[in-house]
Amino acid sequence: MRTNILEYLEEQETKRPLKKAFFDGDDSYTFSEFSHAARSVGSALLKEGTKKPVLILMDKSIRQLIVAFGAVYSNNPYVILDPDMPVKRMEDVIKRTNPDVLITDGTKDDIKDKLSFEKKHLPYSQAVGFKEDTQGLRQVRLRSFDTDPVYICFTSGSTGAPKGVCVNHRSIIDYMEHLSLVMGFSDESIFGNQTPFHVDASMKEVYGSVFNGGEVHIIPKEHFLMPSGVLDFLNEHKINTICWVASALSLVSSLGGLESNPPRYLHTISSGSEVFPTKHYNAWRTVLPNARFFNLYGPTEGTGVCCYHEIKGLLDENDKIPIGRPFKNAKVFLLDENGKIPSKGKEGEIIIGGTGVTMGYYGEAKKTQKSFTQNPLHDDYIDIVYHTGDIAYEDFDGNLVFSSRKDHQIKHMGHRIELGEIEHAANNIPDVFESCALYVKEKIVLFYSGNIEKKELTVELKKYLPKYMLPNSMIIADRLPKLSNGKPDRKKMEEIYLTKKARRKR
Repeated sequence: MRTNILEYLEEQETKRPLKKAFFDGDDSYTFSEFSHAARSVGSALLKEGTKKPVLILMDKSIRQLIVAFGAVYSNNPYVILDPDMPVKRMEDVIKRTNPDVLITDGTKDDIKDKLSFEKKHLPYSQAVGFKEDTQGLRQVRLRSFDTDPVYICFTSGSTGAPKGVCVNHRSIIDYMEHLSLVMGFSDESIFGNQTPFHVDASMKEVYGSVFNGGEVHIIPKEHFLMPSGVLDFLNEHKINTICWVASALSLVSSLGGLESNPPRYLHTISSGSEVFPTKHYNAWRTVLPNARFFNLYGPTEGTGVCCYHEIKGLLDENDKIPIGRPFKNAKVFLLDENGKIPSKGKEGEIIIGGTGVTMGYYGEAKKTQKSFTQNPLHDDYIDIVYHTGDIAYEDFDGNLVFSSRKDHQIKHMGHRIELGEIEHAANNIPDVFESCALYVKEKIVLFYSGNIEKKELTVELKKYLPKYMLPNSMIIADRLPKLSNGKPDRKKMEEIYLTKKARRKR
């Protein structure tokens, strides 16, 4: 029985030492090279006496992964900072994790110099060049457990502050074993990675390779600005497996090129993080009739994916693609407003349990207790479940079908976003009186009142929010519509936005 993700890496190092495992355009590493580099970083962290989360700040690259696995070798969780997030948000992450070391590689020194981080800065070149401490790493492994945290992944928070989901070895092993079995990952899998490594969706490729002996090619971000570049990349590198967010798949199919330049080697495709529009699935299916397509579902708090649905054939445009059934060993059920399991066809909140449920929010005991609770269906023994806030129903084939969000959390451009965080950022700007963020027809719309023009407000919001959270449209009003109880009248604001949009089209 395996209790540590490093056992999988070391198995590949033994079985396939010379096989190329990771490619990023500038460099490539075999399993042996990657493992040795990670152990060097782990040894450097042991020398530093690190006992807290390890912060990683650099461009997306193999180096990020080497440092991440090096942190695991030292038995410290890693936290990969998104270089595109505002400095204020980075400092919030630093405050919540209280790290004592930040590893950089020179690519983001301009950002590093803006941070008020006063503890150890460890250059990547120094860490990766450190002499491997075999005995020290062995002693660390002997003292490690499958419940030790591997990484902390920060998600959007409704109070304006991100929440760090803490994930351990046991949950990752359970997740990857079942995902690999369902999707057929093997040592012949050649992954085309799209998602950043600070997002847990990238686990499918990274750990898919480590667990199964496959290889990962990191697709340059600029290729997604011109889908023909993506398709050329897939063919040039003989990519046969992609696990992308639905918006990335939709981008490629919407801008054309699939029919004239189909990805010839691709046989396994999964979408996730948001609803995959049927018309875009059909576009991919038409050019890849023999490929396997999967729709995956699961929150970060559940270690990625807990449900899957293999999509067969072309679909009617009105069909909804189900999120499917739970993986083996994943507990997934619905609860209605009365705390009861609804009948088929009736909606309820998705509740997940089992080994995949994570350790909660790092350093946030109260928030953890609110979302991670005792199973409300019984009190016979401790049985922690996570309340996703996602609303779904079970169809008559036994598949779960996503309906909406219980709160105002959304999935936009592959990212999970709390609308409350956008409001919090806007309300922090002095000349904004009040604000309300909506999500209408896949657009983020910000209503606000105040003495600031839209262009100036956008400039200010960029100081607090990453690009993918910036409003697509803004509407300024003397005062925001309110319900009788004083809360924002979101329905009224949506009607105002849609009316204005319709008038502009005339």
